[in-house]
Amino acid sequence: MYRPNGSDVLSGNDRFEGFVPDLLQALSRRIGFRYEISLVPDSKFGGEAYNGRWNGMIGQLITRVRFDFTSSSYVVTDFKRSCPQCSL
Repeated sequence: MYRPNGSDVLSGNDRFEGFVPDLLQALSRRIGFRYEISLVPDSKFGGEAYNGRWNGMIGQLITRVRFDFTSSSYVVTDFKRSCPQCSL
């Protein structure tokens, strides 16, 4: 979850709170990897565009332009299952 602006100036991964940021932090300490949480540039979860390409988080994941994996509360539908990288 993205933290709302408050009196504290937050940067990097500190801008986020909740289950996924806590899980990533615990895993990175245990396994030893670095990560950066970021918002998808087009602010979309992911859907197939008119040109057959995917946008949003799914599109970024497929092209690996920015993300190695995504996490969100999006619903995996039959339509989204047609995307090879989309799994539960």
